[in-house]
Amino acid sequence: MRLFLKRDLSADSNAFTVYDELGCLKYLVASKQPVLKSINLSICDPDGQPVARIRRVPIAGTKTFVLKAYKRRVTLVLLITSKGMYCNFYGVNWHISGELVSKNFSIMDVDNSLIMQHFHFSDRCELEITDEGSELFCLAAAICVNLINTTDARALQTA
Repeated sequence: MRLFLKRDLSADSNAFTVYDELGCLKYLVASKQPVLKSINLSICDPDGQPVARIRRVPIAGTKTFVLKAYKRRVTLVLLITSKGMYCNFYGVNWHISGELVSKNFSIMDVDNSLIMQHFHFSDRCELEITDEGSELFCLAAAICVNLINTTDARALQTA
């Protein structure tokens, strides 16, 4: 299944819109507060009914998110260091392969079977989800990675 994730920069509460291969709206990702300050995001179907939730947990030194869908909970912890960004999942046996900083990565299962591929383009992200039973967790993980501000090219900043 292929989904397209697009950042919504309008003034309303939508943070992302998600479209399927045919260009039909599949999900809206909304917040009641500005997205960068929000602690809670809802993934809603086109009718506005919540199907999953993302909660940002303020833990010093990490970007920690609790993903709730299918009456289950998965925790995603992102650690940003000078050598790169590292990711751990708790609640599923997944790991990330690829480059999180450039947002081109894959989510793999414990047996190295592909769960999702994430490709970043200038105006959108493309998600190729092979495990349809984990669609909402894959989408939520992609949203969490896309909420982190990174640059594609590493550069030395001067004061």
